[in-house]
Amino acid sequence: MRVLMLTEARTVHAQRWAAALVRRGWEVAMLSVSTTPIPGVEVIPLQTPPFGWTYRRRWWGRYSQYIRDTIGRVAPDVVHIHYLTDYPLKGFPRSAGPPLVISTWGADIVQDQWVPHDDEDQRRRKVSLLQAADAVTATTHYLADCTADYARIPRGEITVIPFGVDLQRYNASRADRPKHGLTVGFIKHLEAKYGVEHLVRAVPRVVERFPTVRFVVVGTGSQEVALKWLTQELGVSRHVEWTGAIHNAEVPAALAAMDVFAMPSVSLSETFGVSAIEAQAAGVPVVFSDLPGVREAVTDGVGGLMVPPGDPQALADAICRLLTDAPLRRRLGEQGRRMVAERFDFAHNVDRMEEVYQRVTAANLCPVS
Repeated sequence: MRVLMLTEARTVHAQRWAAALVRRGWEVAMLSVSTTPIPGVEVIPLQTPPFGWTYRRRWWGRYSQYIRDTIGRVAPDVVHIHYLTDYPLKGFPRSAGPPLVISTWGADIVQDQWVPHDDEDQRRRKVSLLQAADAVTATTHYLADCTADYARIPRGEITVIPFGVDLQRYNASRADRPKHGLTVGFIKHLEAKYGVEHLVRAVPRVVERFPTVRFVVVGTGSQEVALKWLTQELGVSRHVEWTGAIHNAEVPAALAAMDVFAMPSVSLSETFGVSAIEAQAAGVPVVFSDLPGVREAVTDGVGGLMVPPGDPQALADAICRLLTDAPLRRRLGEQGRRMVAERFDFAHNVDRMEEVYQRVTAANLCPVS
């Protein structure tokens, strides 16, 4: 069986889905603007023609034809859009062509003041794709509800398949972690929607009670310079270590060195919270924002402690509570890992996606008379 993914090859989630299918014997091609190599996957550059405002329809037609030609050449059994973009697939001959699966990820559907909004034409095209799709999946029940409202399609037609983790990658013993004092960690892009500023503003309040605490911030982004200036203004620069971006393969080791993981996101487009899943897989308790999607990834009092979004004092209080109470940290870490094993094992997620593929290809082979 062959699948053509329309997504971004540079994203970790796209790479993991593609690699998992390759391991299971699928032939995988990926149409992507970036051409990041993925072992076993044919990554095809999405080459859009030069844009001209005068001939916008002509440009759109050439763009559409390029995608159609690629689908024709690859001849996939399934076309799968990961992260909904307004690809020009309108009028695609579904009766003769492959079935279409769409997986919404978050900001492609849920857009607030921290996320660029679709214009009217983009939204119309995305709604048309969702309404025409043979199957739609979403990473959480919250996102499934939002997707159904966005596209005016029945909620029951959307399958929830979360982003999972491979627990075997997170088997580092907590007892073997480096003995360098208490550490609070953050791993995410340094963008406003992820609430890093509120974490930085919480640092002085935590340092007041734990003078030797260390904060490790992993990631890069548009706010990096401003955040570093803020630590200087607050007088806590020596307590904050900025590591820059790390490869996904290094994440388990980075988490294993943390006592508490902070997830202070403020945007509703944070519709899942993969970093919270990864932290729990590593046995690290999470202090997380009270957002609908994130609550499906970590439970207050089970894998971590929940705080209101955008509240540095509440964030600091929850962090201090965990730093003060080692048995609580251990209990939440153990409970969180068990929850991840039960609900977010990636192998099971892939099983469910394959079931979706099998369902739509069977329907395509056996049309209703």
